[in-house]
Amino acid sequence: MSSHIIKSFLHSSGSVNLIGTFPEEVVQNVSQKFLLDPLCILSIDMALEMVTFYKNKGVWEKDPKLSLSPDKFHKYGFSGSGAYSVGLPCKGFDGELLLEEHHDNFVPYLRLCFRWGGFPGLERYGTISKRNLALLTDNLLPF
Repeated sequence: MSSHIIKSFLHSSGSVNLIGTFPEEVVQNVSQKFLLDPLCILSIDMALEMVTFYKNKGVWEKDPKLSLSPDKFHKYGFSGSGAYSVGLPCKGFDGELLLEEHHDNFVPYLRLCFRWGGFPGLERYGTISKRNLALLTDNLLPF
């Protein structure tokens, strides 16, 4: 499998899916909603289905990856660069999240997502009031 952190997250959280849209009065200056890149982590069952799919397509043997999330485009039905994933085997405690634009490991990616209320694209592409950001991040514990 992959890193201990990812394994623990999947076992304790199951899955997360914040895909949707914001009203224009909440987030301004975002012409395409996919730029918000909402947090979405696949369930263990879905991740294993993806492994089976890759094996059936003959891709797994040459490029084994555990898919964790659709990319920001695929979350909204557009073709993208591929799933955010972790290369296997991953011997590290926290695996590098492949194809995600910040090029970070899983835990720093989660921290970024939580800092922006589950929408890391707000960091670069959106304008949100302090009040609305506070509503999104209320009761999220730092880690």
